[in-house]
Amino acid sequence: MHYPKPASPLSATILYSFLAGLFVAFVVLAFKAWETGIYGPAVFLLILGGIGAPMFIRCVVRHVAAWVRSARGAWWLRLSTTGFEVNARVFGPPRRYKWCEIDSFILTGETGTNERVGFRYSRECHRFRHRRGAKPDGFVMGHWGRNPEEAVDLMTEWLTRYKAA
Repeated sequence: MHYPKPASPLSATILYSFLAGLFVAFVVLAFKAWETGIYGPAVFLLILGGIGAPMFIRCVVRHVAAWVRSARGAWWLRLSTTGFEVNARVFGPPRRYKWCEIDSFILTGETGTNERVGFRYSRECHRFRHRRGAKPDGFVMGHWGRNPEEAVDLMTEWLTRYKAA
């Protein structure tokens, strides 16, 4: 099952690009102010730009990389008899889970817009501390090409079929 192409976040990328450019301009202004001897505002602009620019540049890079990966079909979920593998990251290797590590799959978020498929680790087979309440221990993916309830049912079916294997 290939990870579906998410909705185009063009407006968010444009906003992040604008904000990244603004914070880079703060850094440039800080150096110009320092050269002219205005040290107080130069330090303020340098701190503000030094914090904001990397944050928004990272957002732009992640969005552009997400577009490239979705165009290549590099987002996916693989189910096997031993476990499942999710390649939902922009950078880095896919995450792999064994069926024995998972206790259950749950649907989280608001209905329709922010629904995500989450999972809880089983206490017997996993080293991580369990979260209390309705929060999942992890997420399978953020976007689905099908109804999220169907995805939870599919993952639960595979879990019950192969957990004992």
